[in-house]
Formats: sequence, structure tokens, C-alpha cells
Amino acid sequence: MIREIIFRGKRIDNSEWIEGSYIHLNVNADFICQGRSFNSLIPIKIEVIPETVGQYTGLTVPSGKIFEHDIVTAKFKSNGARFNFVVKYSNKMGCYVFDNGCIQSLFGEIRSVRIIGNIHDNPELIKEV
Repeated sequence: MIREIIFRGKRIDNSEWIEGSYIHLNVNADFICQGRSFNSLIPIKIEVIPETVGQYTGLTVPSGKIFEHDIVTAKFKSNGARFNFVVKYSNKMGCYVFDNGCIQSLFGEIRSVRIIGNIHDNPELIKEV
């Protein structure tokens, strides 16, 4: 199965979230590309706030696509305990995980996942993680 490689970032000009391809040109410029302008091979580049850029994990739930930095609520398959988690990339595990500060869980260990926010728009939810 091939995973779609897309990114999400918050626009500098109006703070709206956009999805597309990611381009990092230098220390001060990160862009998300969305399609191409009419009659042109040049992609439409929209500058985004660098720290908001997160990659799509490949997992989609009824509440939407899950991206790096999302905050989700989910239950463990083993015991049904529900927790809030931040979606992070784990270098140790070599994949995206759900992390609640004490536990890092693989997606396969979790069920009933619902996106409740992200670390950039809803920092207050991090306190609950």
C-alpha cells in the first residue's frame, strides 16, 4: 500500500490551514504548494509558518486526516482505557505514534480515534495529555 505524502501548514498571511506538497527553501521560508496556476507549470506556493508544518500520517478517521501535531482522543484495544494523545514521529520506533507523555502507542494498539485539535490551535489540550 502506498501512503499519500502530503503536508499541512498554517498560512502566514491569514492563519488558515492548507494541505499540499512541502518546500523548504531556506531558514526563513517554508511553503506548501497547491496545484498549478492556470496555463503554467509553476506550482502555486503559499508561505506557511515553519513550526506548524506537519506530515500526513497515512491514517484517516471519520473526523479527518491525522497529521503530525494533531491531538486525538482514543481507546486502547487491550483494556478500553481512553486517553488524549499528541501525534508525533518517534525516531526510536521509526514511525508515527500516539504519545501522552507517559506512553507511546502504535496506531494498531488504538481504536475509536477522534481528532480533537492540534498543538498549535489548541495548546490547552496538551495539559490534558
